[in-house]
Amino acid sequence: MLAAVRVRGQPDLNKRQEETLENLGLTQKNHGILLPDTEAMRGMLRTVKDAVTYGQIDAETAASVLNARGTVPDDEDVQDIADALDDGSLTKSEAQDRGVDLVLRLRPPSGGYADTRHHVGQGGSLGERETMDDLLERMA
Repeated sequence: MLAAVRVRGQPDLNKRQEETLENLGLTQKNHGILLPDTEAMRGMLRTVKDAVTYGQIDAETAASVLNARGTVPDDEDVQDIADALDDGSLTKSEAQDRGVDLVLRLRPPSGGYADTRHHVGQGGSLGERETMDDLLERMA
């Protein structure tokens, strides 16, 4: 499963990037989303790599963050949702049909972001990272 967090705001984004961010549900800084790890989702995230950070997340961290900052109906089990997202059996639209909002309204990370103008490989916060577990735990 993938997690993505919007790090930067509107300036310097082209129309395609703005539309992709809107389709992902990342309309504001510090909004995050849990996504199945498919090539289509990775393509969307590569399109907006200059405004978001993204990477793999394990099911336990996903359940914890969803429980703390997500919107899940009372009759749904958070761990079951996280496991279904992790194995790819639950899509974003199916989750919405069940009343689960995968967009997370996160706090700014404790300790702050690294440089928000550079990619992870250059010592910054943008683009793909190995794991999102640490960052999401600091933002929940």
